[in-house]
Amino acid sequence: MKYTKIASSLLFLASVASHSAFATPSKAPMTTIFYGGPIITMEKDKPTAEAVVTSQYGKIVYVGTEQEA
Repeated sequence: MKYTKIASSLLFLASVASHSAFATPSKAPMTTIFYGGPIITMEKDKPTAEAVVTSQYGKIVYVGTEQEA
């Protein structure tokens, strides 16, 4: 009984490890859209915005209306 539990545990770990080794990363860029609350831009011309979009590296790539985001 003890060997059965060990063998099943090892089999489970091997299957998880092989799945993660062959998993392909997503090709789609990961962006984040912030909206629905007050966004202060610190710009004199446009002190507030409806939405902000950031790239996968955290760089701001868009500031403007929620509809265009």
